[in-house]
Amino acid sequence: MKRTQIKELANKTLKTLGKEVADLQSQFKKKTVEASTGKIKNVSWKRDMKKDIARLKTVIRMKEMADK
Repeated sequence: MKRTQIKELANKTLKTLGKEVADLQSQFKKKTVEASTGKIKNVSWKRDMKKDIARLKTVIRMKEMADK
């Protein structure tokens, strides 16, 4: 995720952020299967996807806390 994309996360709604998290998690599962079968040789994508999911979840949590 690029810096500009990270800054834009604050402007998105909780619904769209939740959808993005679900999409990233499904992509992560697919890539994990592909990596285990040997289709993907480079495993650096794993760390990046985990960080992206964590960023999204953090923004979601911050918005939830701000609404209270």
